[in-house]
Amino acid sequence: MSLATGLAMLDELLQYVGENWHREGVADGGLDPSRVFVLDDGRVRVLPAGVTPPDADAAAYLSPQQRDGKEADARADVYALGVIAYRTLTGALPYAPGASEPTDPRTYLPKLTDRVQRSLLIAVQENLTERFGDALTFRAALRGASDLALTSP
Repeated sequence: MSLATGLAMLDELLQYVGENWHREGVADGGLDPSRVFVLDDGRVRVLPAGVTPPDADAAAYLSPQQRDGKEADARADVYALGVIAYRTLTGALPYAPGASEPTDPRTYLPKLTDRVQRSLLIAVQENLTERFGDALTFRAALRGASDLALTSP
């Protein structure tokens, strides 16, 4: 998939999650690529949990807070969306086994813009206060409509 196609798909996914869940104060807490589908017209939809078998790497999409047994909020979804975005664009997961920091996505895509690189790295931060507060804020950052300021719900 081309970078432009991947970014367009991610834009649609972030808008969908932001407008249908996060604006309503709802978090999914179980997003992974097995639930994300691109329709023939280019629109993106997320299937309900349990409809498809989870991605083989489903645990990689859980936020550190969820792995610690805490309840999911919009920032947990942002983490999952960040991992989905990172993997969609680079073909790799953001964290190498045993790593405490995500791999710079430019390792895989050297010509990635500063804005996209920074947005991806913010979305997959292990510390939830360093992550975007919701999917629409992540989307705005990717589109350049944000100064990448973090917002907490």
